[in-house]
Amino acid sequence: MRLLLPTFVITLFLLPAYAPAEQADRKQNTGADDQPAGATTSLAWPAGLPVYEHVVIVIEENKDYNEVIGRDYAPYLNRIKTEGASLTRMYGEEHLSQGNYFWLFSGDNQTVGFRDQVPSEETNDHYPFTTANLGSQLIAKGLSFKGYAESLPKIGFTGDKVGNIYARKHVPWISFANVPNGSTVATSSNLRFADFPKDPSAYHNLPTVAFVIPNLEAGTGIADDYLITDVFETVR
Repeated sequence: MRLLLPTFVITLFLLPAYAPAEQADRKQNTGADDQPAGATTSLAWPAGLPVYEHVVIVIEENKDYNEVIGRDYAPYLNRIKTEGASLTRMYGEEHLSQGNYFWLFSGDNQTVGFRDQVPSEETNDHYPFTTANLGSQLIAKGLSFKGYAESLPKIGFTGDKVGNIYARKHVPWISFANVPNGSTVATSSNLRFADFPKDPSAYHNLPTVAFVIPNLEAGTGIADDYLITDVFETVR
């Protein structure tokens, strides 16, 4: 039995798109169409469809659809619902939430299963994971991936928790050997939300795909405000 995924409200922000002519120039100049060794031939991009320079994915969870949509205390989420797509048949694979973060990032729970236990060399024979995932595939294509966690205490931090606000179980990219986890913005995909560009002049520093993981223990109204005052003010 598959569970409806009430735990994830996934908000996509798409930053500047290239027009088709600009796309061709960019691919010629950057080698964006080059294939890594052993890769299959990519499909032709549909004519006239823009290529977005940056995709920002914000994950908020633990509320049912009808606790968010149509509610006065979530005005921004309800507004952007009318401007984008609402995936009413998006399903989770398991409970608790940690496995679903792994499914979302890598298409598999990486043997984490239904346990609410952060994987480590002591608890999981497959750790660190080396299977393909969204981050590793973007990097192999010459693109980029970064994850931004709101109260991560420092770049590259691998601890399980910080109080009741940060939880590594919601940051799956840390567990993969093929996703960089250095100590600087340039060398790590495991970043603080403080490292997320706030000035429009710095938008070019955003990766191709970014995940934003807010803190734990916030109500729907707080989550809605977070998108407006933190993320939305950044990317609008």
